[in-house]
Amino acid sequence: MSENGKVMVTANHLDFDVYVNGIKQGEKGQLSLTIPLGKHVLSIAKDGYTPVPYSQTVWLTDPGQQNHVQFFLQKTVAVGELEIVTNIAGAHIFLNGIETGFVTPAVLKNIPAGEHTVGVF
Repeated sequence: MSENGKVMVTANHLDFDVYVNGIKQGEKGQLSLTIPLGKHVLSIAKDGYTPVPYSQTVWLTDPGQQNHVQFFLQKTVAVGELEIVTNIAGAHIFLNGIETGFVTPAVLKNIPAGEHTVGVF
């Protein structure tokens, strides 16, 4: 039996997609997730919006621990997608120096127009 903690994810808009370590979890304005103990990178996405911050890292260390992460969804006028493919699958993707929670190969959506730095490790 694995030990779990809980994370409540909220934002200023409803109907956003929630990702834990790059894997889609659900669509709700407030979403309570039960996930295994350890380090997890959370992010959200909603068409036409950019999440601020892009992702957040939570450490669940105690069974039953409850964390809350909050995002601000900012209306984005011009967005694009980045498809990141590497010769070895499973590389962690960083956008502008921040871990995204996604691993290669992946498509990052709703990236604001402009210059960005992408790193894979």
